[in-house]
Amino acid sequence: MAIVTVKNRYPDKPFEGCYDGKSIVVADKPVLLEEYTARHIKKQSIVRDNPIDPALNEYRLYIVEDDGEQAPVFADLPIESLDRSDMEFPKVKYIQGKRPAAPPEKREQTAVVTTPVDKG
Repeated sequence: MAIVTVKNRYPDKPFEGCYDGKSIVVADKPVLLEEYTARHIKKQSIVRDNPIDPALNEYRLYIVEDDGEQAPVFADLPIESLDRSDMEFPKVKYIQGKRPAAPPEKREQTAVVTTPVDKG
């Protein structure tokens, strides 16, 4: 099992991840972790997702052995590109229609007529 070095690209804001029930904090100093744990923690630290090409995803953490020492270190987290100001859900209005959504059940009425049979 390989041991790798994990660093935070944003050292001003520590990142806290969880693996196997244990909390792992990566702040301004590098942390040594097992390779599988490091990759799991790195995937939790996603900053920007690229669904078309996952290789272009941006993460807060980086693994020195994969990304090298030359990985950029930033002062602030990037500004979020999604405008969430209009996400106030009480704005929804329910308007009662003239007809119900489902038609009422129709029950067929059938008459059963029995006649006595003559056994004789």
